[in-house]
Amino acid sequence: MDNNIKQDIELIVYYFSNGTINLNKSNARDVDYRDIVIDNPELYSIFGLMFMESLEVNADIKVFKSEILELIYNYDPNGYKRINETDKVDFYSVAKRFFNYIAFDVSQNKEWFSNLMKYGNDIQLIFCIWGNNLQIDKKGRVLNEDSAKVRAVEFIESIFDNKMPEKDFESWEMIHNT
Repeated sequence: MDNNIKQDIELIVYYFSNGTINLNKSNARDVDYRDIVIDNPELYSIFGLMFMESLEVNADIKVFKSEILELIYNYDPNGYKRINETDKVDFYSVAKRFFNYIAFDVSQNKEWFSNLMKYGNDIQLIFCIWGNNLQIDKKGRVLNEDSAKVRAVEFIESIFDNKMPEKDFESWEMIHNT
């Protein structure tokens, strides 16, 4: 697995959650897009799916940013459903499921999700821990999707519930991919 891809994910969730993905003034609106996402958490899933798909085809990141912002500002929530492709174990499919998890499960606690959308460092570290815990074989298959997600969830719980993880976080889990 290319560490650049993990780094791209960490950086895009950081920029998305701290509000700086919207630096292009032509995309600017009076409403902070993060408030729209907080009210419609499924947009976080859509953001993740679109981003992973753009990585798969090596799309221009500027085009992706413009497309996701247009989608958010013009979003109609009728008809969107969670995607459940559980049979695929390639990195891109696993990453899409993790974005879905943040959007649909973490967002059940409105305060948690709101804070994650307003403070990019926390969400970046969640994706860092998740990515660093993934084990990927030579064929690109993720071998431990559930245990990587558990470590990320333990970090979320330690932030918001002051719940101590079963095992302390090790330094390698929290090192950003550079």
